[in-house]
Amino acid sequence: MTTIDRRLNESGFGLTVAVLLIAVMAALSLFGVTLQIQERRTQLRNQERTLAFYAAETGVVRGLENWTTPDVATSGESWLVHQGTLASGATYRVEATLLDDASHVHGLMSVRAVGTSPHGYTRESAMLVATVPLGSPVQGALRTIGKVKIAGQAEVSGWDTIPDTWQDDCPPALEPSAGVTLADTTKLTHSGASSFDGDPPLDENSDTTNYFEFGDLSYDEVASWANIVISDGTVVSGGDPAPSYTAAGACDTSDDRNWGDPENDNMPCSDWFPVIHTQGSMTFSSDGAGQGILLVDGDLSICGGATFYGPVVVKGSIKTCGSGFRLIGGVVAGESDLNPSGGVVVGASKIQYSSCVVERAISRSRAGRPKPLAERPWFSGR
Repeated sequence: MTTIDRRLNESGFGLTVAVLLIAVMAALSLFGVTLQIQERRTQLRNQERTLAFYAAETGVVRGLENWTTPDVATSGESWLVHQGTLASGATYRVEATLLDDASHVHGLMSVRAVGTSPHGYTRESAMLVATVPLGSPVQGALRTIGKVKIAGQAEVSGWDTIPDTWQDDCPPALEPSAGVTLADTTKLTHSGASSFDGDPPLDENSDTTNYFEFGDLSYDEVASWANIVISDGTVVSGGDPAPSYTAAGACDTSDDRNWGDPENDNMPCSDWFPVIHTQGSMTFSSDGAGQGILLVDGDLSICGGATFYGPVVVKGSIKTCGSGFRLIGGVVAGESDLNPSGGVVVGASKIQYSSCVVERAISRSRAGRPKPLAERPWFSGR
């Protein structure tokens, strides 16, 4: 073999090696790129699963905060409780299922939230909850420890009534209750064209130990769950309270002037029953309407043409005046040291007992919402 041939062979071998090296480097580069792509996909997949996880967990929490129930439910029946979208773009949908044969108000239920990430990954969160039957201090139209004066054209009625716009939401009316219940019936003063009726129209109950208790819950425990807290000396005037809405048309439960919509069924705020706690005394001088549980630490003065649906519990004295004020549900009042004369119901005001209004206001409020049977929910997903 000549020198020229040997050099040509060596050159060809070097070219082959170079091509092989380039191929190996290209394969390694491709493998690295593929590995990075797979790693990125895994990161995105984990991120999507995390978004779905937090959406499901948030769904359980917000579902309990925004609890809704059908007016009638049977064992095994499911219903939509709440749904929403988070800032991340993930969504959640919360459903509840009644597990026992009790009514939806006092039943054992499972709550299931499905969280969905923006790209369709889902996680499920579930929890067992139960509602505890709450009692009510309301046992008729007006129940008080101190003196009561009913004058003018005021009316106090213990005949169980269902409001016109609540006919589809209430069971049949119960037997009538007492119109006025006092610790001492000699403290009642009645004059003018005013009236009080019920069965009996006037009742005496000297046991005042449980006047402000909601069954096993104290007044302070129910007050601790207040959605709306009102400071001492507040005057509610104008058209307040009145329902208000978010930009999306949902009930704006963050607005302290929104006490639900008791007179318009099937509206966004018709199922909003806040617990309203006044830390002192309050004057109610407006033409608005509201519903829920109204707790007043001090005295309550009510004038104007306003309407309130639900139990009203006043530790001090209650005084009504003017024309047209209506309270549907029931009132419990104590006796304030600042006003030892006790409660006064005058003008053309009306206190009307309604067992359905009291029951519905308590069961639909935060105080009546179901309580978790475990500290944390369990999860599943894909």
